[in-house]
Amino acid sequence: MATTSSAPLSQALNRKKSNPLPAILLAVGLLAAIGLAVVGYLESRRTDAVAVLIRDVAYGQQITAEDVGTVEVSLHRPTQLAGITSPGAIIGQYAARNLGANDLVQPSMLMAEPPTQPTYPNGEQLDPNMVPVPFATGTVGPITYRDRLNIGFSDPSGAPDLCDEARGAAGGAPSSAPSATASQARPYACRLLSSVRVLYVDEGAGVAYLELTPYQAHTIWALQAAGLQLWGERYGATAALAEELHMLVRSGRMRSCWQLPPEEAFELVGVGEGLSDRERAQIDWYGPLEIWRGPEHEVSDILFNGPAGDPFFIVQRGAMVDTGVTTHPKWIEWVYRQLLLRSGKISLLYDDESELLMAQGVADRLRYAITRPPATPQGISLSVRLLPERWRTLDDLVQAGTITREAADLLLEALACGASVLVSGATGSGKTTLTAGLTQAIGRSKRLVMIEDGGELPRSPNSLHVEVLDGEGAFSRAVKFALRQKPSYIVVGEVRGGEAMAMLQAAATGHPGIGTIHAGSAQGALRNLERMAMLGLSAEAGGGGQAAAQIVRGLITSDVVSLIVVQIGQTPGGRRAVLSVEEVLRQGGQGQSGDQFPTSPLFRHDPQADALVRVGHVSGAWGLGRL
Repeated sequence: MATTSSAPLSQALNRKKSNPLPAILLAVGLLAAIGLAVVGYLESRRTDAVAVLIRDVAYGQQITAEDVGTVEVSLHRPTQLAGITSPGAIIGQYAARNLGANDLVQPSMLMAEPPTQPTYPNGEQLDPNMVPVPFATGTVGPITYRDRLNIGFSDPSGAPDLCDEARGAAGGAPSSAPSATASQARPYACRLLSSVRVLYVDEGAGVAYLELTPYQAHTIWALQAAGLQLWGERYGATAALAEELHMLVRSGRMRSCWQLPPEEAFELVGVGEGLSDRERAQIDWYGPLEIWRGPEHEVSDILFNGPAGDPFFIVQRGAMVDTGVTTHPKWIEWVYRQLLLRSGKISLLYDDESELLMAQGVADRLRYAITRPPATPQGISLSVRLLPERWRTLDDLVQAGTITREAADLLLEALACGASVLVSGATGSGKTTLTAGLTQAIGRSKRLVMIEDGGELPRSPNSLHVEVLDGEGAFSRAVKFALRQKPSYIVVGEVRGGEAMAMLQAAATGHPGIGTIHAGSAQGALRNLERMAMLGLSAEAGGGGQAAAQIVRGLITSDVVSLIVVQIGQTPGGRRAVLSVEEVLRQGGQGQSGDQFPTSPLFRHDPQADALVRVGHVSGAWGLGRL
């Protein structure tokens, strides 16, 4: 009895302990859930920067740094909000559709190349390989898409190099981004682009979309980034006015107007009254000079000597001609100011022409040298050279008989091998024309830095044009400046002073040059070069003498300065032609100032055959045994 009753009691008093595993698993699960919740919360708070547009970008427009910003968005977001995290990957791309401010930029919104022919709301289409650029209409006034614009900028530096740099960049010549300087306080307006097509005008936004080349577009953006003030002018009005004025000259209706002051003449013919300086600066028209500007007149120079009532003289077909044409003195002042305005020599904002007693430059293929009283007490003088619309190439000169094919090929080979070429001749002999032929030929593969006191020589694909400003030693400083511009060749439009020494030093350090010099023979050219270089050396060293002469002569006749002298002039028959090609031989510092320079004739003009004939072979290392 006792046995049977004690078992349940024993079992009741000695219960088995419960299993802890479920509780442990539950606790672990709770901790894991809490951990995952914390991690999920922390992940949801993570962001990264995504590129976003900060202003509208029209279809086909290239995106610039000013168009792009960044915004922080969740790292874990829907695919449609993925975006592009690097703003640099967007800049330079083209909008594949109209994009709005605050849009996250997706790859589908972008194109690597400009669209072939985007269409604007007015039905206008962008031409292939062109770029649409927005331009504020506030500086232009009311315009329509049928207008064309002239685009320029106000340069606060007052120096022409920024204008030249911007024009070079817009034309496709490699250049650093134009930037503003404030070294002077007299700004002038730079005419950068003309006859730019308007694609579409968004009147609400005050923006006109212009059709530009990629080079022009990048130049505009660089100028904007530099903080320069851009301005625009309606091209249509001034172009129509210029064409009407040209027509009046061609028809002879202006013949009776030259004796009247310009404003009275304009009122008489009903065209051009009350033009402002800015409007005049847009018109390619030069009053009485237009009588002879047409190519059919075959005029190379137009001259006016100053006294009131004097006639114009012209050089026509190589001969000086008294035209008998006289004008009212106000027309001479009009031409004077128009040349300065069109070449950017005076400001449209400040009347500072009183300082320009003597000025030179190039405007619309007119190379001018002008004076005003008191430099010329009897009145304003004009000397205007009409530059060709198309410069002759070496092939043209060979075909015209100016130079033989063999001589042309030898000069090109000399330039390719690092020799320097000095083109010598009298005024009007064709020095600049031959130099232009050489620079056009080598400019296809070489970088040229051209130094002139007026932008006369033609551009090449990779050329920098430096205009020499007034001042003592300005040419020499420009040549030294050119050494920092990575030149293959330094081209000096005319060697006439101490820059000759800078050129010789540059050639001796592996920077050969091309230049023109006034002289009647190759020996005369070398003596002039020697004299000018000694002036430059004396200015640098503060002295001259025989030591200076030996230094200069040693450079001219050294083996590190391979120098070729090309003499050009008139043949006995009266035509322009190369008369000799001579190589300067090595002599070192031997010889005295004034001694004959050792040269080897390579080509000479034969009067009997009236032709340039080969008379010698190259002695320099660059062509020895080959030419």
